[in-house]
Amino acid sequence: MIVVPLSLRYRCLQKLSSCRRLHTGSALRSEAGISNPAEYCKDLVRKHDYEGYLTSQLYPKRFQGGYFALRAFYIELATVREAVSQTTLGQARLMFWRDVMKDIYNDKPLRHPIALAIHEATQNNHLPLYHFNRIIEARSSNLKEQELHNQTHITLESMISHAESTSSTFLYLLLAMLNLPSSTLAHAASHLGVALSLTTLLRALPFHASKGVMVIPAEITAKHNVNQQEIFSKGQSSHGLEDAVFELATVANDHLLTARDMFKESGGRVPPEAMPVFSAAIPMVSILSTLEVVNFNVFNPSLQIRDWRLAWQVLWTEPTLTSALPEQFKLLSTAVKNPSTTRHATPICIDEVIELIFYELDDPTALTLTSKHFHSVSQDPYVRAHYFLNRYGRMDAMFWALGRGKIMTDKVIDILISSGAYVSRYLVQVAIHHYFRSANHFIKTAWVRNISIPVFAHFMKVACGLFDEVPLGKNEDDGYFFAVFLKESRLPPDMKSTKWETVRDIFGKYKFIPFSMKDPLMVQLPIALAIEPRLLPYAEANGFHMDTKYRDFVFRKMFEKMALNNGERSDDILRNVRELRRLDSRMFLSRTVAAEICMESKSNESAYRALKILDRTKELLFDLSTVVAELIKLFVNTRSITSAYTINVLRHLYADFPSTDSTVRIVMLLTACLSDNVLVQPNPSGTLKSKLEPLGLLPLTRKDVVDMLTNPFVEKHSALVDFAKDEMNLSLSDIKDILQEVAVKCLKIGSKGKTLKKLVDCHPNLHAVLQEDAVQRYAINLDDLPPYDDEEACATYEAPLCRDFNTSSKATRNNSGAAGLHSAVQNASGNLAETGDGIATDGREMDEDESGNEGPLEVETGDTSELGIIGQDTLSSMIRQDEMAPTRSRRRSLYFSYFGPDTTGKLGYPIDFIQVGRWVKERYPVRSAMAATFLTHAVINNNTTLLHGFFTCNTPSTNYVSTSQHVPVTLKHFRLLARLGKAPNWCLYHEIENGAEFYFSEEDYLSKQPPATEPKRCNKVKVKSKESSPTIPRFSTQVGPSKVQVSLRSSKRRPRRSAAAVMSYVIPDSDDEAIVEDDDDNAVVVLMTMQAKKRKVESNLQRWIKHLSVLLAEEQKKYKEKRKRLEKSAPSDGRRRVTKSEFHKSLMVNLRSLRKLDLDKRKQLYGPDAAEDDYFTEDDGDDEYRQRTTRANKRRRVTT
Repeated sequence: MIVVPLSLRYRCLQKLSSCRRLHTGSALRSEAGISNPAEYCKDLVRKHDYEGYLTSQLYPKRFQGGYFALRAFYIELATVREAVSQTTLGQARLMFWRDVMKDIYNDKPLRHPIALAIHEATQNNHLPLYHFNRIIEARSSNLKEQELHNQTHITLESMISHAESTSSTFLYLLLAMLNLPSSTLAHAASHLGVALSLTTLLRALPFHASKGVMVIPAEITAKHNVNQQEIFSKGQSSHGLEDAVFELATVANDHLLTARDMFKESGGRVPPEAMPVFSAAIPMVSILSTLEVVNFNVFNPSLQIRDWRLAWQVLWTEPTLTSALPEQFKLLSTAVKNPSTTRHATPICIDEVIELIFYELDDPTALTLTSKHFHSVSQDPYVRAHYFLNRYGRMDAMFWALGRGKIMTDKVIDILISSGAYVSRYLVQVAIHHYFRSANHFIKTAWVRNISIPVFAHFMKVACGLFDEVPLGKNEDDGYFFAVFLKESRLPPDMKSTKWETVRDIFGKYKFIPFSMKDPLMVQLPIALAIEPRLLPYAEANGFHMDTKYRDFVFRKMFEKMALNNGERSDDILRNVRELRRLDSRMFLSRTVAAEICMESKSNESAYRALKILDRTKELLFDLSTVVAELIKLFVNTRSITSAYTINVLRHLYADFPSTDSTVRIVMLLTACLSDNVLVQPNPSGTLKSKLEPLGLLPLTRKDVVDMLTNPFVEKHSALVDFAKDEMNLSLSDIKDILQEVAVKCLKIGSKGKTLKKLVDCHPNLHAVLQEDAVQRYAINLDDLPPYDDEEACATYEAPLCRDFNTSSKATRNNSGAAGLHSAVQNASGNLAETGDGIATDGREMDEDESGNEGPLEVETGDTSELGIIGQDTLSSMIRQDEMAPTRSRRRSLYFSYFGPDTTGKLGYPIDFIQVGRWVKERYPVRSAMAATFLTHAVINNNTTLLHGFFTCNTPSTNYVSTSQHVPVTLKHFRLLARLGKAPNWCLYHEIENGAEFYFSEEDYLSKQPPATEPKRCNKVKVKSKESSPTIPRFSTQVGPSKVQVSLRSSKRRPRRSAAAVMSYVIPDSDDEAIVEDDDDNAVVVLMTMQAKKRKVESNLQRWIKHLSVLLAEEQKKYKEKRKRLEKSAPSDGRRRVTKSEFHKSLMVNLRSLRKLDLDKRKQLYGPDAAEDDYFTEDDGDDEYRQRTTRANKRRRVTT
């Protein structure tokens, strides 16, 4: 066994850092990597393959550099797919590595850290080129397979073959590096590599699923009926996934057992010289064990959490492949029992293991108290210093160390500084001010005040010695000058107090960088790059990493309109954009920012002019004319099209970038119609023509006229019709056809009620045409709805008429193309909405999210080639949103309510979006097919406002309680809602409580003569005649496929007793008596009681209760079947919770209220001894109500 001195190990760890903050970036830059490729590779393995880093401790010192070089090469190839946006780019990168390997073996290595490290390894060891090329070819073929099928492998055989070509081949390289040419070791390594590859893919399945890639072979997922789309969309486990994971994990375990069997001849012992290679099985066994504990749920968070005990397992636990411990593990095992007996024999391994464990703990104090040896190791200043370096990274190490005052010593400070902990003059100034309370900064805790005076004096002496001067006066620290520089960015150059040279010296000479994420200057650092891009090299030299998510913010500040500097700024903007792009190729102008600049083309001319110059010189990554066209198309159905500012901007953009797109043409036609009240001027035709001619939109077509008339925001149709008639020479028949087409399309556009009213008033023949068309196109039956089992489709289903956008679900509005949306939602022109690539629009007439959709939805990906999406916000509004972002405890919702972008202008409907529904109620009889169709759609869409209008009378003097002037409610409405699982609106139950007549469907009352609409007198109660209340057969055909025969006594339960001798029924509005005065309530009760005693009649309320009880029993039956089905598929050690549908829960509650109301009415007529009718069935699920209404049991006697 080779023992490596502890001092050498410490020196190897000095440059190891894991920068976990947003601003720290890579621990070693590419320049440092070229100068020290071994450290670069070691750092890369430490951050991307922690298990591989742990097993590196088992390699002899002379082989560790080669191990890190090979492991870094393997990581580089494994991450190609995630590092590029297109498969062709990935293939180009792999081709690059083919050429690199060829140059390495020709002794001409490329100046790349990994290439230099591999070249050094090949000089000292025999590493066959064939193995490198095999890994590259396997990665290349896997890229092609993934592009074709969105799946890494189709069959398990191809997956195992790929694992042998990658992971197993990598183990072959390690064996070759250790000079172990053994067929037994190679065979074992082959099976171990397959097991490693399969286990790693299972652990990474959630990550690949988030990218839309399934790592389990297709033949296994198909075998277990795994719904891949559900996994990709929901990001969680799906039916059958655990079984598929179990099968693949079993294959991995089988290969592990096969590798173990290779060493039976040696008694299960792995040769000590080969132990570093086969120690890779220890982390794999840990992952498989965790998978088994979580029941093979790969989405369990415990699989992604780094186990701090893994370092202990790698170095102290018996290796999985052997049954006997090597000598070093025997010594370690003895050291655990009695550290003092082996202190001189193996001090290095024990201390290193304890160090690695310390590095994984947020606070190792508790662990140091468990053992004297642990405590002695924790007292070592090297361990303390490198704990902060490894835990917080080089950039944050000093800041966090200064906050742990009791463990800070002079030597710890010296080791931190000498090991690369970042110290800036700004950090020294803030620490001194904070310690002596000479100035207030952002730190509100004790921080450095916990350090003793001698130790802090040593820190000041060492830190101040790093710089020639450290100003300590008030407002003399580097952070203050940087804040002033940002504050004066909008002023002209001659008015700025902080010059560019001062800020350059702060960054370059004094290493300024905000040292904590809590520092307010941290979030403002990207602003400095927008003001002065020349600061980027200095900031990166200080450890700043320009994250791509700040890209749009930086360019917005570059193009921002200056309040006090209205001069020409195009040259300055161009210089800053080009300089930043030269310094960092990832910083480019996105389509999102370009669209925002275009929205200010009239008010921010310098920025718009600079943008056009960049487009003309081909410095943009996109075509600006395409962006303008896609931007204009966003306004085809949004309120902002009515704004004078928006209209002027769009006309200006169209003049600079004309387009032949049909949607763009519609928008520009609308700008002409809606600007300056053109349609209401004395000479609208001439004015409209003068606005259309400069844009080249003449002559008009028939489609243009229809599109303008059906737009939700165009209400005046007569002027447009006259203009079209004159320009297009249309005949009367052509005009009639156009108006008829417009009227039919306006039925779906809820805001076009005024247009329909004017069209029908001018053309009475449209009255019957609209009713016939509405019934033919929009009649909804049970067969038209999605199946009951498809819960997602039922939840997203929306009827095309009477949509309520105040209560519409967000899921429905944001997923217009979902499978559950069965209605063909169209835009104002009647065609399916056209959506451009990356446009933040939904394609519906009224589909914007009203509850806080603040601007375009940005896709956060690691792909730097993402050009962004296009929104309607202006540059100023987005800058205001970025600058006024909430900090810490401030509520984000309050911020977006007051300071967010304009969301009202993005709404796709006018303020009044239910005009069509109100017009139908006023224009058509309440018992007409037109009113019935609109009521059905309003019930499905839960449009409370329209339902309230349908259940009120057109005549104001008519009493609301009377339902003769209401659109009738039918049992079909409840059955439609039951199929969809949606809760009925409260208006339906309220209508039943007020005495609504019972109908199975609208066909029951449409086939009969509608009742008279003459209003009733207010001072009298008129009892309906027998003809006005037609009797509905008790057992008529029900709506839908489910036909249930109903009886009042469907339950076999013993009937309840009652004090009443005779069970009677009465209709409260019985037709056997004349009109009685309202104030004579006793006379009414007497007459109705006498009538009830004469004959037995079923009231409307009782009929509703009876049939709704049957419907409730059906829902309860479906619920029980669903629960049994899910319980069978549930794991044996747990049960799945089955929830009832919203319709089921609503019907249970409201049906109970209806029963109580019916009982109260009968008690009012017959007295307190009225018979209690029994509507219960065995499966209605209303046990709570039944138990409460039964007679209480007698008290049980208690004997003492």
